[in-house]
Amino acid sequence: AYGPMQAARVCAIAKQVAAALDAAHQLGLIHRDIKPDNIVLVQTAAGETAKVLDFGIARVKEGEKKDDAKGVDLTGWGFVVGTPLYISPEQAQGKRGDDLDGRSDLYSLGVVMYEMLTGEVPFKADTSMGLLIAHIQKSPNPIRLVRPDVEIPEPLALLVMRMLQKKRENRPPSAAALIEDLTRIEMGMPVMVSRLPPKPGEAIP
Repeated sequence: AYGPMQAARVCAIAKQVAAALDAAHQLGLIHRDIKPDNIVLVQTAAGETAKVLDFGIARVKEGEKKDDAKGVDLTGWGFVVGTPLYISPEQAQGKRGDDLDGRSDLYSLGVVMYEMLTGEVPFKADTSMGLLIAHIQKSPNPIRLVRPDVEIPEPLALLVMRMLQKKRENRPPSAAALIEDLTRIEMGMPVMVSRLPPKPGEAIP
């Protein structure tokens, strides 16, 4: 964990990651493994710049099975691609093709933003399977309840909770839309929330 970070910095980093994702998504490329290890922060003359690494996991090499909850790329099921701490519910269910689109990356970015704001990931478990089940079934605790001691703007907290919705249609529709929402937050403008997040711990069918 590398947080909590100031909200303004989280917005700036997330916008740059979303811009990289938007460019990829427009080419039909889904990253599938957005996590802190794949986001590098570089100091430039223009300030801090976020670069996204390892675009588009096409396949996982044989012999790389692990079962530690932090670094798994291939679960015991043999078809789940991603990293369990940051994986989307649809990836955790092994979905692919038309059942997997850019909104999966937005979920994973939401997990990273949650961690940046609170210093904690939304779900913890001792095994990869436990994490997959949590992403599929459990709702994360609201950000401002996790860290009431940290100043987190309500619109930003609600946006991250939208990104963590189990159903992809309840998340921001695209990386471009996410950038617009983040820009409004930076400007102090309200962000429309189409649906309130489920109660903490509530299972979602």
